[in-house]
Amino acid sequence: MNIEEAKSFIDSVLDLSFTNFVTTKLIKIIYLIFVILSCISGLTIIVAGMFSGIGAGILSLIVAPLVVALEIMVCRVCLEIVMVVFKIAQDVDKIANKR
Repeated sequence: MNIEEAKSFIDSVLDLSFTNFVTTKLIKIIYLIFVILSCISGLTIIVAGMFSGIGAGILSLIVAPLVVALEIMVCRVCLEIVMVVFKIAQDVDKIANKR
């Protein structure tokens, strides 16, 4: 991110008229944070399973990746829905400004 992009981002955050969207700029960071948190939750499931016993440990090795994959898929779909809403808003704004 160069200085102009950083200034633009800060201007967008401080824009009280909400003419610029910040969410579209933050969506990648939000997704990355969620992926990291999902991996941490998967590791937590595995560690908890290992401490609970051999059967639970083996089960946690099977269940944890499935849980992480499901969490990431749900997050991705939700964030894509958010992006679609913002894209629709931008397109509607373009159409309204043509008149």
